[in-house]
Amino acid sequence: MTPGAAVDSPSGRPGAPSCPLTVHEARIVRLDREINGPMPTGRLLTPSIQRRNLAQLVHGLTA
Repeated sequence: MTPGAAVDSPSGRPGAPSCPLTVHEARIVRLDREINGPMPTGRLLTPSIQRRNLAQLVHGLTA
């Protein structure tokens, strides 16, 4: 698969993106879920937690 190629077709679910993610974008989403778990519902992340999550994600991408 070439970089920038689409990963899969849209799922048709409500709220699903109208265009598929690129391989690079899908990798970022997968790493984010791996490090931070699923998206929180009903609560906001504090700025310090957001900074920590970003630092962990960047570390994962550069490792």
